[in-house]
Amino acid sequence: MARYDLAVMGVDLGGLSCAALLSSKGRKPVVFGRGPDLATSIGGLTYSGFSFAPGPALHTAPRAGGTMDQLFADIKAGTVAAEEAGGFQVALPDRRISLARNRERWRDELKREFAQDRQHLERFFRDLDRLAAKIAKGRIAAFFAKRKSAAALLRRYAFSRELQAFFALLSRFFQRMPPEHAALDEFVDMLLRPPSRAYGQRVTVATRLMETILKNGGEVRFGDGVDEVLPRSRRFEVKAASGSLDADTVLLSQPDARQSVLYAGIQETVIPVGMGNDVIYLPDYAKPDEFLSLSLSDEKEASSAPSGARALTCVFNGMEASLPKEEMIRLVGRLMPFLSDFIVVSEVVPDVPQARIPQDVHFKSVHSGVGGAVLFQGTIKGIYRIAEDRLASGKQIRAARRLMKKIS
Repeated sequence: MARYDLAVMGVDLGGLSCAALLSSKGRKPVVFGRGPDLATSIGGLTYSGFSFAPGPALHTAPRAGGTMDQLFADIKAGTVAAEEAGGFQVALPDRRISLARNRERWRDELKREFAQDRQHLERFFRDLDRLAAKIAKGRIAAFFAKRKSAAALLRRYAFSRELQAFFALLSRFFQRMPPEHAALDEFVDMLLRPPSRAYGQRVTVATRLMETILKNGGEVRFGDGVDEVLPRSRRFEVKAASGSLDADTVLLSQPDARQSVLYAGIQETVIPVGMGNDVIYLPDYAKPDEFLSLSLSDEKEASSAPSGARALTCVFNGMEASLPKEEMIRLVGRLMPFLSDFIVVSEVVPDVPQARIPQDVHFKSVHSGVGGAVLFQGTIKGIYRIAEDRLASGKQIRAARRLMKKIS
């Protein structure tokens, strides 16, 4: 029976990162994906002529020397190019804010949309520029900015509830945490540096990780689901469709239960005038953790949708995983009136368990940091789980690194 150092059930960035890091150290991992190919296994969907992204196209611009750069440097996989987003929109219950690439226009738009906060915003942006300059020039300022939260900065200004909700929504989307927990330097960077946009970036990163695994002698098996994982003496027997194998460590790479995704192929005529390709939407001020992100394929991407149509990926964050498709369409319809009349196809892909594990195995968080736990350890030694977040990759990569320290 073939033996591996690590068996990963499920294909996403956390599991792939761990397998790539392990393979770069001369160890042998195997990764199982139920889908027929990488894009499908990671959460993308090709259906009726539409090609849907596995998550939001909008993301934080990668920082030089940041989490992604460090990962790719460690596995010697080069870099992934990122393009600035042309702009995006933030929709609150009572207004929609269009944010251009040019940050001066950003500021003008906020002053217009939040007229009651105009004076506070002028002082805020002046202070923000000064703070950014101090962080860039001084080591001491940079040191403390990494350890202070953004909440201390925001408390200096008597912002309205609506403007506070705007900043909190940006922080929850881009940094995956509320401002009271976000590091000050990253919060400042978020407001002053344009984000990136790549409709299929998760697939691009995953492809690079998979190539590293294969180059170093590991295996990635698509369409080969795992039926059962059985603990043996100091190892695990993994029963896959292609046969059984032994693994020293088992990792379940599973979608975050607090997220669900709607894929909708829509006719272009239903897209409201002025609506951008990327929208972050908060439906209710009273529920700041429950928000949506909408990403439309670009109208120039002929491979993503038939003529006169667009592919739309909607990620629902913090809501019930069992949210009915009709309710998802209704929520998105608040931004796109008559949506249900112009949908060509729509799909909600259910979360299918990657493997059956013993009923007496329970998981506890290895590190429950800000924004919720990502890495979990089973009550049987050698089995772990990563909750894969579609909105951000940094947490999953950091979880993979933490796991590497435990098993290498």
